[in-house]
Order: sequence, then structure tokens, then C-alpha cells
Amino acid sequence: MQPITLGDRLTRYPIVATGQRWPCRHEGVAGYTGSHDLLLRFPALRNDPRYVDYGRYVDEPDRPVAGSRGGGLFPVLAKTPGGTLVCIVRTGASHKNTAGAQISLTMSTDRGRTWSPYRVIVQGGGEQDARNPALGVVDDNTFVVAYGVHNLTTGKRCMQMIRSTDAGRSWSSPTVVEPPAGDPCPWLHPHGQMCRPGPGRLVFNARGAYTSSQHETQANLPERESFLYFSDDHGASFTRHVHLGPITETAVLAMDDTRWLCYSRNTQGSATVGRSADAGQTWGEWTPAYPDCRFRTDFSSYIAPGSLVRLPSGNVLLVHTYRDHPFGVRAVISRDGAETFDWDRPFVITDSFWTFDSGYPSAVCFDDGMIVCAAYTMLDLAHPEWGTCAIAYVWHERDMVVS
Repeated sequence: MQPITLGDRLTRYPIVATGQRWPCRHEGVAGYTGSHDLLLRFPALRNDPRYVDYGRYVDEPDRPVAGSRGGGLFPVLAKTPGGTLVCIVRTGASHKNTAGAQISLTMSTDRGRTWSPYRVIVQGGGEQDARNPALGVVDDNTFVVAYGVHNLTTGKRCMQMIRSTDAGRSWSSPTVVEPPAGDPCPWLHPHGQMCRPGPGRLVFNARGAYTSSQHETQANLPERESFLYFSDDHGASFTRHVHLGPITETAVLAMDDTRWLCYSRNTQGSATVGRSADAGQTWGEWTPAYPDCRFRTDFSSYIAPGSLVRLPSGNVLLVHTYRDHPFGVRAVISRDGAETFDWDRPFVITDSFWTFDSGYPSAVCFDDGMIVCAAYTMLDLAHPEWGTCAIAYVWHERDMVVS
């Protein structure tokens, strides 16, 4: 593998800057030795002075109070027909399981260089954690956001949806997106960019898992489940769904009316690529990303999650989280209509993330080949003054031409 660094051909701009580093999931939990123990997984970092305060965020007031200004986690990016960038992010809380966490919206009219102050559009309250949003843009004024709600007291989870017809200034009351029928039924939360395969149509990925009690009664249940949800009425409702398989966060791209492409995180190994010849109704054999490379199989170094973009040249861009050190975001190109990807020559979009528990890149492309990719990090080592933040990375398709 020969990673290619874009260097000064790429610029970065803060979307949401918290101003201080918020803790990662499980950081500072006494005796915790799971996959999120950064210094256990990457012992060389113990001698890096930038990590001297890892694990000290244990008690208040070091941890952010729910509703604190900042965050920017799990950004989802979309582009309106008029060229405005719309980004939704998790604010007011760090990684997960925080009552009062928010989903917020910010916009850019200059291709990601500057962003409006974010506005809260979903406010978790009581014991509700609002999280895991998916974003769809129907036209310049109609936006759709699906998201998950987790009740931290009862453990119950559901999916809800809101819709704006005035470019995000006001939003409808939430409606429930029904889970798949059947028993057992997994809990599901939305994920990422909604695919817009045609006029009036939107598709989003819903992924989740079964509860521990369901696993106790049916030991053969998969660790994860993933579905596609379809709307034929401009995102007013999502009533049809298709089962993808025992995978998780999935990016969807409609190549044409019938050929669709998926890139999915797989918690059992390498990320996978799937193809459909009937507009997402059925999927053929899933093939591993980076098939000739041997990556560590622990959680910290999976090659995922990611985003798929059709470029003006017809090439397909895949940007994905890179969870081995140095942590960041990478990208690969397909130059043959997504039949193959150039896995041997990934592009380094950034390698300055403080930890692997970051990323979730979400990319769009303008008609002239300008690419904007949003991603988050608990701290960017190149810009520590931003603290926990969402960042817009901007470059051009011609910057990825390889001789």
C-alpha cells in the first residue's frame, strides 16, 4: 500500500469548534481495559507528550454538562441544488448515552470555508439521548432528518423523523419511523447521508442490533443488522424497507436507475462493498475493502465508516475513517464505474486525529470537481485550539490524479 498525501492541495476549516477536548467514550473509567483504552491499544502513545492527559477526564466538572456549547460529532453533509452545504451534527454531549444531547444544523454558502452558528433542531430531554442522524435534501428548501432516540432509563430505542420546507428555519413535529416487522426485531437508528436516486425519492440506512435478552434466548442472532428505508413522497414518510444483512453503518450510492453501490462497516472484520442490480432491492456478494491487506481485527482499526460520491468525471470517490495510527480519514478512487477501487493507493485526507474514535466522513462534490468532506475528531493535533470539533476538508478532484 502506498498512501498519497494531498498536502497543501487540501485546506481545512472548522464547522463546529468546541475550544476544549471532550472525553472519548469510556475514557477515564477505572479498570476499563476494553477496545477504547487508547494507551492499551497503542502503547507507543504513552511516550507522546500530547497524550499526557489521557484518562484524567473522570468526574465533573471535567466532563461536558449536557447542553454545553460545542461538539460537532458524527457530521452528515448534503448539498442543495443551489450549492448551499447543509451539515447536521451532534452537539451538547460527547460520544453517547447523554440525556439532553442535541442534533444541530449549520450551513455554508461558500463551499465549506465559513459556517453559520449551529442551531439546535432536535433537543434530547429528560432521559432521552437524541443521536445518530441521517440527512436528506429534496430541493433548496426541503430537508429531511431521521434520527435515533435512546431512553437511558428504560433502554428503549426508536427512530423519529422531522422535515423542513423552509431551508431549515422551522421543522415539523417528529413522527415515528416504524421498525421492521417480525420477532425478534432489532433496535435500529439511522445513519449518514440519504441517497436521492430520483425525483421525490430518498433512501437512508438504518442499522442496529438485538438486545442482550434477545441474544440470550436466540444465540444465533447476528451482532449487527442493517436495512435500507425508502421514501417515494419527498421524505414525508418511509414505509418500505429492505434487509441488507448483518452489517452496520452503510453508505449508499445510486450509480443509475438500477445499479446501486454500498460501502459498509463490518464489526466482524474489514469493511465491505456491496452491489445491487435492481435499485437496492437485492444485493449480491459483499466483497472486502482493501482485500489484499491484513489489518488488525480489534475494534480500533476497522476501515470504516465512510461516504460514497459520484464525481463529475464519472469516477467514484470513497472516503472512510482510518482507525489505525496515525488516525484520520483516507480516500480511494474507482475509475471503472465502481467495479474496482484502487485500494493500493489511498489518499490521506488527514492523519492528525487525536484518537481512532473519530471520523465518520461525509462528502459531497460540486459540478466543477470541488470536493468538501466533513469529519469530526475529539481533538485535531494540527489545530488543538479547536478542541472537539467538526472539520470541513476541501480539495479538487484533479488533486487526486495519479501519474
